Amino acid sequence: MGTWSAGLYGNDVAQDLRIEYTCVFWRYDAEEGLERLDRYVRENICDESDEEEWSSYFYSLADFMWKKGILTDDVRCRAVKMIDSGFGLDVWRESGKSGLKQREKVLAKLREQLLSPQPARKRIKPDVNIEQIFNDGDIIAVQLQTAGKPFTRSNIRTMSAGEFRDCDGKYVLMQKVKCYASWQSAVVPETGDYWAVFRLFDGVYDEPPESVDISQLKNAEFCRYGWRSPLFCCESKMYYFKKRKFRVVGSFPGTVPQAGKNTDHFLFFGVDNQNSNPDSELLAAMGHEIRFGKYSGELQPLLDMALQANMARSRNYKFTEQEHREMLRREECEITERLERSYSTGAEFYTVVSSKFCGFASVESGLIKNLYIDGDFQLLGLGTALLRHIQEVSGKITMVIPAVRKREILEHICKKLSVDVIME
Repeated sequence: MGTWSAGLYGNDVAQDLRIEYTCVFWRYDAEEGLERLDRYVRENICDESDEEEWSSYFYSLADFMWKKGILTDDVRCRAVKMIDSGFGLDVWRESGKSGLKQREKVLAKLREQLLSPQPARKRIKPDVNIEQIFNDGDIIAVQLQTAGKPFTRSNIRTMSAGEFRDCDGKYVLMQKVKCYASWQSAVVPETGDYWAVFRLFDGVYDEPPESVDISQLKNAEFCRYGWRSPLFCCESKMYYFKKRKFRVVGSFPGTVPQAGKNTDHFLFFGVDNQNSNPDSELLAAMGHEIRFGKYSGELQPLLDMALQANMARSRNYKFTEQEHREMLRREECEITERLERSYSTGAEFYTVVSSKFCGFASVESGLIKNLYIDGDFQLLGLGTALLRHIQEVSGKITMVIPAVRKREILEHICKKLSVDVIME
């Protein structure tokens, strides 16, 4: 048994059982709860022959029951008798006088507490998500509540404050995929900490639709570096959905996508502050259809994009902070000179957009001399898609790869598309 203090819960037995006490006495009355706990502890942890672990269990149990106002006379008498007999103190004597003195002080305080009138019965409920909400396959309309909130995901989607605010009261559609338990009670297995996995669909609705044709719904996409998916995970708690005036608008159990135990993207409906809110997450996942175009604007937006792309995940911890800053300054100068030269000589610039301006490439007489993808969209295949588009509209192309840190990524893209390469 691991022990880190003389306190009643300063060991792993009492600490692990603490949540079990809550689950048991939330689900059962005191008598049945005690029977189940006693059976579980004897079969899986210890019995009275192991004084160290049994005392950790029983003293913490008596303390929990007293504080919740459900202490029985039998548990009180047994705990006091154990304290008076010095049950479980041998291991503390071995630890030294200081440890023994601290433990005796804790037990004396517990004895005094147990012999005093216990408080009125208190509400007992596990501090976990105990609900398994909705049926797998249900499609739910959930209200957006953007009023008074900032849009916090401008790195993923271009959206003005006004556009974000105008979404207040509108609805998005999501499909329940599954529930999974991140933790389950060992004594009451049907009680656990449940999380719900949903698939988000693209589109914002003024009102919940009366019915839906799932074959006409397109997936939204949560995007991160090297990862994109329509799936997200949130607390399995109906309170948040009631607050957002949910409505089940259809059920299609046979269309539920495959999902692992959980999903990489967590969306917390209970977190709502200046840095993060669920409405920003939901709306940032919309409109990720990839579009290509020819650029005819000023140079500065291209420079900003290129420098931002170069900064993404550029930290090499073999370098000191000063060396890292100097490296970035050198690269910034090289990128600026390269882009200015391409821009001034009339190169054609092609852009890729997926909910926002994500990247660009330049073409000069069939030579690709610049290719940059926004850091949040790197490794999502946008660079490959952009080069493929340029191949389709320009014919044969050759990639000119300078001596840069990420040249192996460019080489991989070119190999994939059978694009010739010139190494500088």
